[in-house]
Amino acid sequence: MKRTFKILKCSIVIVLIGVAGLYLVLLGMQAYSRRQASHLLDRIEALRLGDPEANFDNAVKGLPVKKTSSETLCTVTSGAYRFAALWRVIWKLPERPGSSIWTFCNRAGLRYWRLDISSSSEST
Repeated sequence: MKRTFKILKCSIVIVLIGVAGLYLVLLGMQAYSRRQASHLLDRIEALRLGDPEANFDNAVKGLPVKKTSSETLCTVTSGAYRFAALWRVIWKLPERPGSSIWTFCNRAGLRYWRLDISSSSEST
C-alpha cells in the first residue's frame, strides 16, 4: 500500500512539473514574440512611402514572409499560439472544455494576437 501511494505521489509531481514547464515555455515564447513584434514595428515605422522594396525586405528579415505577385505579407503570431498542433487538439475537444481552456489561457497571460504587415510595389 505504501508503494502504491509513493508511485501515485511521484506521478502527480511529474505531471505538475510537466504542466509548469509547458506553461513557462509558452510564457517565454509569448514574451519573445512580443519583443519580435516590437522590433518589427520599429523597423517598419522607419520606412517611408516610396522606399525601395529591398528596405521592406530588410525590415522583415528573419520572419515568415509570403510573397505574391502583387504584395508581400509578413505575419507574427503570439508565441503560445505558434504551436498550431496543440491548439488543433484543444479545439477538437467539446465546446465546454475548449472554451474553458481558452479562457484560462487568457487569464494566465497567454493571449492570442497576430500582427500582419503587407507591402506592395509597382514596377516603373
